[in-house]
Amino acid sequence: MKKKLTLFVDKSMIDKAKKMGMNLSAVMENALAERLNVKAEVGVMPELILKVSCPKCQAVRNTSTLKRATCFKCGFTYKVYPKNGPTRIIGIVKGSRAILAKRARLV
Repeated sequence: MKKKLTLFVDKSMIDKAKKMGMNLSAVMENALAERLNVKAEVGVMPELILKVSCPKCQAVRNTSTLKRATCFKCGFTYKVYPKNGPTRIIGIVKGSRAILAKRARLV
């Protein structure tokens, strides 16, 4: 079942496509299908999952990021692996210290 989608494209681009004999509907449909297939294949599980503690309420949660996390309990946003000060990491749920060290250098 197909539904209608309206796209706003510059008139000069439409004119160029018509001169080339392109079917813009087919081009957009193919591009969208290609993008969706690529997204589905790329979605992989994270290789590192950390157990972190909120500095405000000490609630524990799992996260795969080293930058910022938001506490589910109090809503406080904090840095997981700050450059200065104490780390919020309590343990490693999935992965290893080697992966953590590698990703920490990239942050």
